[in-house]
Amino acid sequence: MGQYVYLCFVKWGEKAKEKGEDYFVDTWLPLHGELCQEHGVKLLRWGLPFGVAEDHVYVYETDLPIAGFMEFKGAVSTVSGERLWDYSKTTVLYCPN
Repeated sequence: MGQYVYLCFVKWGEKAKEKGEDYFVDTWLPLHGELCQEHGVKLLRWGLPFGVAEDHVYVYETDLPIAGFMEFKGAVSTVSGERLWDYSKTTVLYCPN
């Protein structure tokens, strides 16, 4: 079990939304999975949050400290040099052994 759990609330940019669900499923999700593996991040769950302005929430577990997770977040928010997220907000849970 990782020492950190990150709850990442994402607001997708308008250009990303225009790409549609097929792009999300066929392009972004596979790339996201590769980046998770590359950075040592495990996606526990993702879904639609209620009561907040953001579009999706992703729950990650990892041993990456905050600086490493921020690097990972930068990678998953961009595809082929195009920024897809308008912004994100992250809650960090530190879970010592």
